[in-house]
Amino acid sequence: QQNDIYRIASNGFGGAENFSRRLGDAGFDEASYREYLRHELAAQRMYAELSKAEPPSEADVRSFYEARREQLRSPETLRARHILLPAESAEDERRARNLAAQLRAGADFAALARQRSRDASAGAGGDLGYFPRGAMVPEFELVAFASAPGELAGPVRSRYGWHLIRVEEHRAAREPDEKQALAAVRTWLERQRTREAGQLGLRQLREQAHIERAERGGFPASGEALGQTSGASPPELGKVAGMTKPAMENQ
Repeated sequence: QQNDIYRIASNGFGGAENFSRRLGDAGFDEASYREYLRHELAAQRMYAELSKAEPPSEADVRSFYEARREQLRSPETLRARHILLPAESAEDERRARNLAAQLRAGADFAALARQRSRDASAGAGGDLGYFPRGAMVPEFELVAFASAPGELAGPVRSRYGWHLIRVEEHRAAREPDEKQALAAVRTWLERQRTREAGQLGLRQLREQAHIERAERGGFPASGEALGQTSGASPPELGKVAGMTKPAMENQ
């Protein structure tokens, strides 16, 4: 495996000559880099062994799901557009009501939003996307959630100004698909248990052996000096390979 990785790395840098140059720039020669790979691969195998955990039972998955079922529900949401206008005078209110009349007479909402709205959504034709209850100011939310799709609502006044609102879609709250939700819960629990097992294993190693962090000039904790992606093992295992076997035997 070490030779395969070395060959792949060499090819990835455009051949042996370029790879050797990059190794030299990072303070390696071929022998020291192969030694680094040996330590890194041993550390990764060791961490994989430490991270082994008992998979969650069906009862564990079901219990976790039932305890968080409410959190997994899709909330009631709206997709709406709005036009935000000033509300500093009686004239501002008159203009807002006149614009509402134009919209009710068939004017293009998105076009007027781009021309007249002072909200950041103006460039998108006033489109606010989907939002749940509690995301908007109360005055806006109360009217928007009471409106039918396609209906114009307003003008509605809030601390931001006058709002003209058109609901595009109203989605009711939905229960999660149980099969998909249980599968997602199982995956999450498996990852959580693996992570906890790995952390426990590292604590045990700290108690049983002296673990050094690999520094530049020796064996780096990752191949980032060569432009490579770091391996899967934690940095503090980067130089533990020399004591891997005794440490594992002591467990």
